[in-house]
Amino acid sequence: MAHLISLCCALASAAVAAGLAAGASFADGAEPVATRPGFPAPLRARDFMPTDPAKAELGRLLFYDKILSGNRNISCGTCHNPRFGTSDGLSLGLGEGGSGLGQERRSGEGVDRIQKRIPRNAPALWNLGATSIAVLMHDGRISRDPIYGNGFNTPAEEWLPQGLQSVLAAQALFPMTSGFEMAVMV
Repeated sequence: MAHLISLCCALASAAVAAGLAAGASFADGAEPVATRPGFPAPLRARDFMPTDPAKAELGRLLFYDKILSGNRNISCGTCHNPRFGTSDGLSLGLGEGGSGLGQERRSGEGVDRIQKRIPRNAPALWNLGATSIAVLMHDGRISRDPIYGNGFNTPAEEWLPQGLQSVLAAQALFPMTSGFEMAVMV
C-alpha cells in the first residue's frame, strides 16, 4: 500500500511540475524584446524542460484538485494561488484545516482551530521549473545530488521515488505527506 501511495504521489508531483513548467514559458513562442541593465535576462522557453501537453494539463488539474489532500479539503493552489503571485501572502502558512485564500485565510475557531502553523511561508512558484534551478528551500534541503541514487538530496533520502525530473517535482511530494500541510491529521 505504501508503495502505491508513493507511486501516486510521484506521478502527481511530476504532472504538477510539468504543468508549472509549461505555464512559465511564452505561449506564442515570442522572445522578450529587451532586458534592463543590472537585471538578469528573462527566462525563455528553452530554459525549461520540454513539456508533454497532456502531462501539463494533468498537472494543472491536479494543482487545483483537493483530491491530493488527505481530508480532500485543500489543494496546492490553495496556498500557491495565482491571484496572490502563486503564494498566499502570509508569513507562516495555514495548511490542513484552514479556510479562505490569501491573506484572508484563517485558522478556524474553538476545538477545530489549527494548533500549529506551517513553519515557513508558501513561496511563489514562478520559474521554478527552469532547468537552472538545482536547489529549493531557504536551507537547501532539496537539491540535485546523486547521493541517494534517485538524483536528489531531500529529507526523504533514498525513499524518494525514482523518475522525478526536477527539484520542483521532488519538492511537490512533501506537502502531500505532511499532516500539517495537506495530509490527514490523526
